[in-house]
Amino acid sequence: MSLNMGIRRLLFLRLRRRTSFRSVSFFEQFASFEALESVIWKSTVTDTVAAIEAGPEWGGFTAQQKLLTFYYAYCDRILDHRSFFSR
Repeated sequence: MSLNMGIRRLLFLRLRRRTSFRSVSFFEQFASFEALESVIWKSTVTDTVAAIEAGPEWGGFTAQQKLLTFYYAYCDRILDHRSFFSR
């Protein structure tokens, strides 16, 4: 077992303790830890974009302002959930 796999297993067990799902149902939805990570990263981007597009000033931003707003909001969202994103 590699160190990386050991960390993933620890994270999985910690997640399982915090939620009420069973291992079987987890692996029915996600074939691997990579699949789970992919969904989390994608949802982080999607949620960030949805949040900033909902702002009243979004329509008046230039392309540069939109990109900078995304970067700031994305980093802020990651910092809010840094226990997942840091290794």
